[in-house]
Amino acid sequence: MNKMKIRIILTIAFIMCVCIGRSFGKSNDANAIRIMTYNIHWGEGRDKIHNIERIAQVIRESNADIIGLQEVDNHFSHRSEFINQAAELGRILNMNYFHCPSVPRKHLRGKGWFGNAILSRYPIKSTKLHKLPTQKGFEQRTCLEAKVEIDGIDYNFFITHLCYTNIPNRSGQIEYVIKLLEKTNSPKILMGDLNENPNGECLNMIPPEMINTFDVAGSGNPFTLGTHRIDYIFVDESLQKRILNCKVLHNDVTDVASDHWPVMTVLAKADVNSAVISQTETLKKNMCEYLILQEIKDDDIANYIKTLREDGTWADIQYINTGLGEIPIVHHLLRMIEMSVAYNKTQCRYYKDKQCLNAINKALNHWIGAKYSSPNWWWVKIGFPRRIGFAAMLMQNELSQEQMDGVIKILEAAGIEGTGQNKVWLAGVVCMRGMLLDKPELIETAMKAIESELRITTDEGIQPDFSFFQHGPMQQFANYGLSFLEDMPMWIYAAQGTKYEYDKSKLSILRDYILKGQQWVIWNGRYDISCVGRHLHPDSVVKKAAVLLDNCRRMQFVDPDNASSYKTILARNLNERNANDLVGNNLFWRSDYIVHRRENYFCSVKMCSNRVKGTESILEENKLGKYIADGAMYVYLSGREYENIFPVWDWYRIPGTTCARSGLSLKPTEKSSYIKSDFVGGVSDGQYGFAFMDLQRDEIKGRKTWFFFDSVIACLGAGIESLSSYPVTTSVNQCLLNGKVITGYEGKTTGISGEHSFSKPLWLHHNGIGYVFPESSNVKLSCGTQSGKWTDVIGYSSDKPVSKDVFSLFIDHGTNVKDSGYEYFILPDATAGKTSDFFKSPYVKVLANNRTLQAIQSDKDKCIQIVFYSPGTCQISENSQITTDVPCALMIRKENNKTRIIAADPTRKQQLIHLKLSQSGKEETIEIKLPQNEFEPTAASVELEYMVF
Repeated sequence: MNKMKIRIILTIAFIMCVCIGRSFGKSNDANAIRIMTYNIHWGEGRDKIHNIERIAQVIRESNADIIGLQEVDNHFSHRSEFINQAAELGRILNMNYFHCPSVPRKHLRGKGWFGNAILSRYPIKSTKLHKLPTQKGFEQRTCLEAKVEIDGIDYNFFITHLCYTNIPNRSGQIEYVIKLLEKTNSPKILMGDLNENPNGECLNMIPPEMINTFDVAGSGNPFTLGTHRIDYIFVDESLQKRILNCKVLHNDVTDVASDHWPVMTVLAKADVNSAVISQTETLKKNMCEYLILQEIKDDDIANYIKTLREDGTWADIQYINTGLGEIPIVHHLLRMIEMSVAYNKTQCRYYKDKQCLNAINKALNHWIGAKYSSPNWWWVKIGFPRRIGFAAMLMQNELSQEQMDGVIKILEAAGIEGTGQNKVWLAGVVCMRGMLLDKPELIETAMKAIESELRITTDEGIQPDFSFFQHGPMQQFANYGLSFLEDMPMWIYAAQGTKYEYDKSKLSILRDYILKGQQWVIWNGRYDISCVGRHLHPDSVVKKAAVLLDNCRRMQFVDPDNASSYKTILARNLNERNANDLVGNNLFWRSDYIVHRRENYFCSVKMCSNRVKGTESILEENKLGKYIADGAMYVYLSGREYENIFPVWDWYRIPGTTCARSGLSLKPTEKSSYIKSDFVGGVSDGQYGFAFMDLQRDEIKGRKTWFFFDSVIACLGAGIESLSSYPVTTSVNQCLLNGKVITGYEGKTTGISGEHSFSKPLWLHHNGIGYVFPESSNVKLSCGTQSGKWTDVIGYSSDKPVSKDVFSLFIDHGTNVKDSGYEYFILPDATAGKTSDFFKSPYVKVLANNRTLQAIQSDKDKCIQIVFYSPGTCQISENSQITTDVPCALMIRKENNKTRIIAADPTRKQQLIHLKLSQSGKEETIEIKLPQNEFEPTAASVELEYMVF
């Protein structure tokens, strides 16, 4: 009678639990089948919270096609809210499902079951429930057999969960499952929680014709429960050569969603001829798909073919293999790549065109025969091989053996070494050589090397603040960091459907690097000057931004779930009429660099310290940029304010900097790229922020601070001291002259030009930006023509004279300077009238400006910003003050009847800051604990449930 009851229960379970739908989702890769096994612990995570949505998130983000689940409830108990979990997951994920009951349970609401389940994007044709032999006193175990049709082929899945505590019990159960497998035709897959470590007695009973996919193609952390590996996916021999990848999915979501981590195996699909797709072929196919995403103009290709000479050269290219930096002959390779893309791109007029193929062969033969080289190692090991490799990957099926041998010889110059983007470049060349030669060992070594650099690090690479370091602790957003963004999406795309496939967590790092880093530093399709480093070439800020935007376009294919984010970046920067929707303040604390964005303007300040390298001069590049990170401040409205100004710049007056005009070389050295102070940094709450710099050079000292609010930027300088007789100036701005300059001085508003000096308070307006000097100081203005040559900046550039009209506004501190200072305000996107109004009635108040303390209060923005260079007290008003026991920087924000205090110490010398707040005779002491981990920002905050000051 009891047996009859069980049979009835199981029959009802089958009726209630199966759902074979007509529509189901699609995998990201049509050439792969993604199989997952996952013990979901009835949806209860490591945090003891039941949340079936997290399980769905894990499956969704994995793009799995077939999922075998264990410990699945079906109306079982209150622990899972009496739901049918398989049905709920099927609904959320739009998948077919079937629940296989192992343990029945009666309760007041009726009956429930606990067991295994399957989810499938593909049709489930049939299912069987197999009760496994289970000794008395132990929980009943089952095996779910399911036939799933994939592209006309029936795949037989066996999903099980074996006994946990009793080895004889487990042995009998695995023996029973093996007999089921023996009776079943290929292809067949066994997966589940087998409760056995890899070398366990029961696991060794599985016949050798069933292949453990992790043993064949596994990578990464193998543990599936704590420090044990007990969950597996086995496939039969017919599928062995189709195993592309196997990983245990460890990420932020899987770490908490269940007590187990899921296992995922990727199989190549069988084509119509049942041919096997190899790892190498999949990589090649994917990489070529990515390369032909390049946008090509048919007219350009037509011109390349028409103008190519018989010897495989173009008349308009200088075939000179000398020089260290940019080499003209690289355009030969770039054209060859463009033609190779056109030949392989169905949308192009020259798809599989014989003329195009002939031109590619001529160009390639010339390059191989000419054996071009360079005194710069980068071109020999990276620049030339990388580009030749791209063309060869696209044209591999069209190349003769002689051509392929020539290509391989060029690629052999690269070996895997270095760090950051240099390592990615070199490993990429090695990987292409491995693909062209079909050498898996080369490919594996190279792919692992590339993936190893996609990380958050404090060495070279992506930093915890999402800036990018290369050549030491130096910000390289638009140089090595941009090249990293060019290469890494390509390798992620290429690895899809192979054993090298990247975890979602890796893709998340790249996405954050773009959204939290790169997109912040471009404005109207131009990089901030402070991001291009030594590459101050003609149009460099525009050309580099175009590369970034092209990679945002490509990222829509690499990261389709977040395509809208990349489209927003493109829309914001490709059409200047679109309003800027990225508004806020972003402190890149690892790089001593701050960005302030509002709807109609962009401003940045770049600094250096004894921790952060400010600049470099290599290969005759950046010959005059010694002071380019001494507080360089750029203000943009259109983005064209400094367009190609570099050859005519006065490099002692870089905007924002305070310099002694020594007449000595302005070429940066390793030593001059740092200053002596470590008290350099900033504070930001995401909306407002400020930067500060204890400037200490051999020739000059001073304290400089930049305070950012909604419509005004306050700039303070104090304690400026010259250690020589050289004249000292602080540059307020030096940009292209565009339109009238209007000034309000001694009660008169006039339009002016030429050179002027002002000794009394005044305001000026030029090109949509207002400047206010509230106190008497020696302000000088120069509006006129400045001249120079590009070779002054970049040694291998043009030596033709260049002249431009320049607006230069600066403060002259004189010579033999002792304890000088300055105080001025910048009003971006302001009219002359608004500038005049602010001059008459400023809503930003300077609380202090001396060598120990600099502080600003904005009543309009309800914000106080303070820099204590030493312990001391800042008087906020007649009846209120704040005291600190250590040097620090503070931001005090008042909002919704609450007060938030953010404190920072960029030196990381302080662990605690004690603040004493005094107001109307009342005192309160607040302790703020500062982060000490170098992966965390240098600031911490406290929130008070009341208003202060």
